[in-house]
Amino acid sequence: VLLLFVLFWFSGIQEVDPDQVGLLLRFGKLQGANRLAQVHEPGLLLALPYPIDRVIQVPAKQEGEVVIKEVWKGIEQTEAQDRIDPLLEGYCLTGDQNIVQAQVVVKYRISDPVSFQLDTADPPAILHDIVLAALTQTITGWSVNDVLRLQRQDPARGGQAEGLADSVRKNAQQRLDCLDCGLSIAALEFKQLHAPRHVIAEFRDVQSAQIDVETKKREAELAGEELRIAAL
Repeated sequence: VLLLFVLFWFSGIQEVDPDQVGLLLRFGKLQGANRLAQVHEPGLLLALPYPIDRVIQVPAKQEGEVVIKEVWKGIEQTEAQDRIDPLLEGYCLTGDQNIVQAQVVVKYRISDPVSFQLDTADPPAILHDIVLAALTQTITGWSVNDVLRLQRQDPARGGQAEGLADSVRKNAQQRLDCLDCGLSIAALEFKQLHAPRHVIAEFRDVQSAQIDVETKKREAELAGEELRIAAL
């Protein structure tokens, strides 16, 4: 009986895995006076046996991934349709009233294990919805050409290039910080970005024509400079 009693009291000791951190709850209350004391690093964690204490392991040292594909459909999916059905196929509207479709991959880290585990229900789902909202909102302020190039000249930054992925990430992170859900966006990448498959050939023709115009313009400027030099 004495041996069983000793084993029972030592049964609460657990080992926190190397890629996790531990939270100790005693009768359902988180232990620790501050965040530093509440979050336990990998290794042995002294705890009382269940149901007195409960140890929750949080994958705070791992990087998670969320894929946003509600506003995307592959250009290879060539169903016999000449229009987009918004009930079946998502899209984003640009500032100059063009349509684009995008697939985005978001890498995230857990910045606050306590808020992530105890204060937020389904944080990855919240992150998904926030990035989707930030994506559609950001694109509405860009022209379609800038969106397809993934960058634009930003007058607020002295004409420097502003990346679309970085702009969406900042927008989404600001929303996350307001919710205090313990997440930080490590990276955001556009895996697919294109005009709808119904008109992508026309978009490519326009882009080719614009490139030809720029090429002819540079050739004319170069020829004019050569003539000016020759006249001198």
